[in-house]
Amino acid sequence: MEEEKKPADDELIDFSKIKNKVKGLFKGQDASSHPAGPQKHPHQSSSSNQVKDSGEFISADFKQIKNELKKNAKWLIPLLCILIAMTASIYLRTMPQRLPIADDWAENSVYNFYRSQLQSQIDSQYPHLPPQNKAALVEKEWQKYLRVNRDTLKQQTGML
Repeated sequence: MEEEKKPADDELIDFSKIKNKVKGLFKGQDASSHPAGPQKHPHQSSSSNQVKDSGEFISADFKQIKNELKKNAKWLIPLLCILIAMTASIYLRTMPQRLPIADDWAENSVYNFYRSQLQSQIDSQYPHLPPQNKAALVEKEWQKYLRVNRDTLKQQTGML
């Protein structure tokens, strides 16, 4: 006794029931009251008929959808315009949250301000020091200042 094995590729889908339900949805009537014609069992071997039915299903539904859109255009078009305006507004209003480069700019501006203050202090204290030595002193003082005042710098960066 061999059991009948059915591979997944041979399984068939009955589109006629879906077609009738969709037609009933647009016409405002129950899909079960619509005459369905000959019903096919999902495991029948007549796949060419079902492919033909599914092709008719798609073309008939596009026509029906087009007709429904024409009927309801007086409220669908304003709804579409409102949705487009809302999408554009949300996109533009949330843009600053998606700009991490602005955070980098704020951090750089705060850091540059304090570095320039340190540079002017060192220039006034050591006017005859070579620029390489001044740069090393500025960097050393900046690292010290950064360790001590990190919280203050983060707070000022957040305010920008």
